[in-house]
Amino acid sequence: MTKRLQVTANLVLQHKHNEIKIQNDHEGSLIVQFPDNTSFNNFLKTKLPFKPNNKTIAKANTTLYEKGQPVIIKVKNEDWMVLGRSHKPEIKYAKVAVPYLSYNTSWKTVVYFLSGGIGAAFLYLLIRKRS
Repeated sequence: MTKRLQVTANLVLQHKHNEIKIQNDHEGSLIVQFPDNTSFNNFLKTKLPFKPNNKTIAKANTTLYEKGQPVIIKVKNEDWMVLGRSHKPEIKYAKVAVPYLSYNTSWKTVVYFLSGGIGAAFLYLLIRKRS
C-alpha cells in the first residue's frame, strides 16, 4: 500500500512583471497558476532536466495518481493540465502544444512537414486523376 504524498506549498515566483503562484487547494491538490499565456510560454522556453513529451507526462501522471497527489496547471484560472487525478492526464493539447512546438521545432522539422504535405497533395491528385 502506498502512502499519500503530502506536498505543502504556498509560493509566489516573480517573473518579469508576472507572478506565478504555487499553492495547495482545500482538497490537497497542488495548483500552479500562471497569470497569462505569456508567462506559461516563457516557462516552456526554460531548459528542463528532462525532455517533455507524452511518455514523460504519462509517467508523471501515473506516479502522481499512485501517490494520490493531483497537480493542476492553470492559466488565467482555466485548467490546462491536470495530472494525477485519473489514469490518463487531462491536457488541453491545442493550448499547450502550439507554444511548445513553436519554441522547439527546427527548420528541418518544418521542411519534413512541408514535404509530407506536398507529397500527400500529389498523391491525392494522382488518385483523383485515375478515378
